[in-house]
Amino acid sequence: MFTHRQLLIISFLLTEGIPLSSSFLSAVLGVSERTIQSEIKEMNQYLPVDETFSISSKKKMNHQELSPATISWLKQLIHENKEINSHNLERKNLILMILFFEKNYLSMEELSKRLFVSKTMIHKEFEHSWKLREFIEVSSKKGLKMKKSESFQRNISAKIFSYSESLVNLLGLPADTQNKFEQVKKITNSLFLAHQYFISGKSLALFQNYLLMTIIRNKMGFHLVEGVDCLPEKPPMSALLNEIILALNEDFSALDIDCIQSKLNELNVTTYVGEIEEIGYYTLIKEKLTIFFSLLDAELGIKIKPSRTWEERFFMHMQKLLIRLDNGSDNDNYLKRKMNQTYPLTFQVLRDYFLPTFEREIPESELSYLVLYFAEFIEADERALDILFITDSLPSVIYHTSELIKKYSGFKVNHIKTVTVYEYLQKPADFEKNYEVMLTTSERVILESNRAFLIKELFNKEDLSLLSEYMSMMIAYRDRRRRQWFHDKFLKNIEIQNISSGNLKMQGITFIGKTITHEITLEEPLIFISSFNKQQASSIEIFQFQKKYRHRSKEIEYIVVSSYNPNEGNIQSFYHELHHLLKINALKKLTK
Repeated sequence: MFTHRQLLIISFLLTEGIPLSSSFLSAVLGVSERTIQSEIKEMNQYLPVDETFSISSKKKMNHQELSPATISWLKQLIHENKEINSHNLERKNLILMILFFEKNYLSMEELSKRLFVSKTMIHKEFEHSWKLREFIEVSSKKGLKMKKSESFQRNISAKIFSYSESLVNLLGLPADTQNKFEQVKKITNSLFLAHQYFISGKSLALFQNYLLMTIIRNKMGFHLVEGVDCLPEKPPMSALLNEIILALNEDFSALDIDCIQSKLNELNVTTYVGEIEEIGYYTLIKEKLTIFFSLLDAELGIKIKPSRTWEERFFMHMQKLLIRLDNGSDNDNYLKRKMNQTYPLTFQVLRDYFLPTFEREIPESELSYLVLYFAEFIEADERALDILFITDSLPSVIYHTSELIKKYSGFKVNHIKTVTVYEYLQKPADFEKNYEVMLTTSERVILESNRAFLIKELFNKEDLSLLSEYMSMMIAYRDRRRRQWFHDKFLKNIEIQNISSGNLKMQGITFIGKTITHEITLEEPLIFISSFNKQQASSIEIFQFQKKYRHRSKEIEYIVVSSYNPNEGNIQSFYHELHHLLKINALKKLTK
């Protein structure tokens, strides 16, 4: 049947009073005139006998011999095509949704007809989407069919469902779907608030979708099966869910209720009204987190001392995550590439130390959310400073000056170490080696050091602007030194190695299915493979593809492989500079 592009051509050709040429359509649709003529030739095959479209290549002349019934039929198809393309679901998710609501095999022809795309386009979707390949059974004789359990299909359909009238029509959902969806939203919004169960907006939308999918699929004959759709353990029904079920007045099975309660338990909470020590996994999380912090201190020299607020947020998030893992579920994360791109060191640390400590397989999507809790402690902060304050002032003056700098300088101050003028003059080189910013109230120190900055003994807010300018200058100086160190040690003599997709294994890069081991998925179109290795010196290797390689729906030009030895120190500086290298423009500049 007609494809999306063919229906676009038909919509132009059916426009009354506007003569068209194939060259005009070629320019509008961005395809060659030969393609336009080929599409029209194929379109004519679907028309009734003796009815055709024709168009001149140069003259503004198009002609059709169509009956009123055919014109009406074509306009209906154009309307349906617009409806199909009016919602915001990706095509791969549309394919999944269609097959979620099919009990029998669906032919490739029928699927292409419903989506107004060619079979070739559907094949391409399968090539580019691991979800389609993993979730769908493909038979050359029978067609396509979902091969996952009912509980799995409810979970995934709840994630990707986005209500629209066109989607309801496409999937053949019950006529009262919109009314039922509005009822679900109204009841849950009201009862969640009444029970002070505060969850994120995305979590609420997910739960509402899950309830709707459960109701609709039950009506359409898709039921959970005892022994197949089982939970690890039966969760007790909460008062909140009991009221939701009574208000909905739907015929839920006992297994339905268990699964709905399980979904409710795993939703991310934004505000917890109880004591954090009372949550189910508190002792486990506390023990594992203590071990993790000790490992980071011993292995990487990274100290983490979180606040009470941090602990409350993290413990609640981690508890919900562990429940999701127990239920075989996870949160989608459409920002994981950006998170990993921004915080590559934190992701690497979590993968190498956090996962083994907790002894759980945590999906990359969920792990990337955890990155945001730890990045402030692990990543190098470009505006964070260690300050040496050289003064013989009285304690109250030292305290007053230190607090002003911490609160109002505009910079994050990790630590202010105070020493007397006498202490500094005994070994000035040692102090200068360890501190980027040196402040003093002594002119004697200024004579000894060209880096020290003289401030008033009674410092006040009006003096901060000049100090901030000095601190900015010292940060720039620090960054130049760090950039030069990184370039001289890792990039100065680097050889960019040419590589083809056929010899990836020869270069020591291991594939497991379609996944590259040790890869960190980035937003930039490159493959980044990172590891910690105490047995060899830190290194960076860069590979450039002779021809772009398709991977994770992106055209890859480079592979960056980094290995870091934690014993060398400077781990935050190394990854800070590596972060700047993980961009296509930076790699191209280096290649030149």
